[in-house]
Amino acid sequence: MIHEYARLGAENAENAERASLLVNAYFTLPRRRFLREWFKGRTDLLDLATTDVSFRRIVDDLQHPVQQGLVEMPEHGNHLVLAGPGSGKTRVIVHRIT
Repeated sequence: MIHEYARLGAENAENAERASLLVNAYFTLPRRRFLREWFKGRTDLLDLATTDVSFRRIVDDLQHPVQQGLVEMPEHGNHLVLAGPGSGKTRVIVHRIT
């Protein structure tokens, strides 16, 4: 949502006003209606917790199916990752939080 707000506000003055409408809608509309009106066909972007371009870059840069799977795991719950030194644990964690 924040990325959409920034994108709209940075494009031009007309979209800056639209960005303020986005914020108002976020705080006043029911969730389903907000998503339908502002993210129709793009709700999967909200699950990424980053932009679609950034997510693709992060996952493609890993080039390792196990690491990619860890980055793409759902956010809920705890995840235990057991792996040896130099296996990419820190890299995966950094990608999950950025």
